[in-house]
Amino acid sequence: MNEEMMNVETPLSQAEPDSSPLGEPLKGEEMAVSRTPEVVAAEIRALTANMLTSIVEIGRRMCEAKEMLPHGSFGNWIKENTGYSVSTANNFMRLFNEYADKQLTLFGAEVNSQTFGNLTYSKALALLALPENEREDFVKENKVDEMSVRELEAAIKERDEAKAALSES
Repeated sequence: MNEEMMNVETPLSQAEPDSSPLGEPLKGEEMAVSRTPEVVAAEIRALTANMLTSIVEIGRRMCEAKEMLPHGSFGNWIKENTGYSVSTANNFMRLFNEYADKQLTLFGAEVNSQTFGNLTYSKALALLALPENEREDFVKENKVDEMSVRELEAAIKERDEAKAALSES
């Protein structure tokens, strides 16, 4: 994972270690008894589930800023004002364009399917290799939520090779 992705996940790493997943402080013995690796893993998964929604919303705002800025100035603006690279900004904007509900809610962009809302940033990016109309079925049929990113990329490659073999015969 590159340093920039660590920046994306910084809020997760700043979560209070002595609190419940809902942010409620744990009391002495309760903290010692209930804090297990499994509990910590569950907290991480709960926080990660919200991460893609936040990235999609950041992508929406980046698209908005890009439209406001003079042509050719977006890259410098991103670096100077957000701390993200142009590459990461482009990824965030792609995720917004591909996964955001086109009907913006009062609170901004929302991920357009619960299937995609539970994905990590890396998995959501990897799935952009698939045609939009095939993504949701692919996610469900392949249990993407249980795969690593490497396994997902291999499954996409296998799918593409199978499709190519079928079209050649």
